[in-house]
Amino acid sequence: MKISKQVAQKSDAFFHAMLSHDTIMEQMARAVKTVKITRKDITDVKQNLTENPLKLISLTRINHNLNNVHELLKLIATVQQTQPMIQLLLSTSDYVAALDLISSTQKVLSTRLSGVQAFRHLSPQLTEMKRLIHKMLNNEFSRFIVTDLNRPLKDLSELPDRDKIVSIVSGILRLREFDFLDIFKTEAMTSIQATIKQCLIEIISQRDGSTEIVLRGSNADTWLLGNEGIVFLQKVTPNIMNLFKRILSISNLILDISQMSDITGNDSEEIWTQEELTLIEEKIKKLIASLSDYSNERCANLIVTKTDKEYALTNLTQLSKLSELTERFSRECEQITGHYSNAMKLALRSFAMKYIQNLHSERRLQLTSA
Repeated sequence: MKISKQVAQKSDAFFHAMLSHDTIMEQMARAVKTVKITRKDITDVKQNLTENPLKLISLTRINHNLNNVHELLKLIATVQQTQPMIQLLLSTSDYVAALDLISSTQKVLSTRLSGVQAFRHLSPQLTEMKRLIHKMLNNEFSRFIVTDLNRPLKDLSELPDRDKIVSIVSGILRLREFDFLDIFKTEAMTSIQATIKQCLIEIISQRDGSTEIVLRGSNADTWLLGNEGIVFLQKVTPNIMNLFKRILSISNLILDISQMSDITGNDSEEIWTQEELTLIEEKIKKLIASLSDYSNERCANLIVTKTDKEYALTNLTQLSKLSELTERFSRECEQITGHYSNAMKLALRSFAMKYIQNLHSERRLQLTSA
């Protein structure tokens, strides 16, 4: 009975389970479908919102790195051509561009290519090239000054080879080197001395019929007679003034070039300070003043004669003429250079004193003889 009862109870549960099986299977199928959809959505979210963006970021970074590498390779290729390019620029006398290329290359070597071992010797080589360019520019400047100042005095043209001197001076100033002004001063003094000596040769050769004494440079034999001092000033004044005009043309050109933006620097380069601009102006003013004093003193020393009677003035007419010529020399020199030198006036005073001394000596001699 108990077994029958239990079977009856279990059978009820079995039949109930069988009746609800379809419903449970439908619910499970819906649950499985929901899980699949959810997993698919999660996969889509992972791919679209996580993996793809991360991959995009990675690819962007790789692309950026590759571009940087490509730019560096192009930069390396460009730097490799620096020295041949410098030679090419120098062959066309483009000194400023050559120096700019050296400076920019050295800057790149110290920053973006600082770790490239293949270029470890390039920066010192460029520094040495800059020194050689400086020396070459000084030599070119010296040759130009000699050629320009020693042109025939009848040639009144102003800087016939202007482009060449502009290129040379631009390169020197780009180096921030001012020693070329010393070269300028030395060559100008040499030209002044040569001009004065040429006038002496013409005067003394007419007196003695020989230029050997003057060419030997013996001071003892190059004294001018009293009247020869007048002839000397008549000859030398226009020549010296013409020479000073050439010197002033070059000096003004140097000042003009020093104001140019490609010389004084721009926003990407070290700009010249006002002190540097003032310095070069002061140096040129001192140079002109020094040359003015030099020419006045050289001429004054030549017309200050010996105390011997044959070397002194003979009458007031000569003294008046000499006074006029010395005043003209000093005045024209001051007008051109802007600097006043009293050497010629001191020389004139010496002439006057010697004339008075000779006059007194003659009067005493006449009184004694009487």
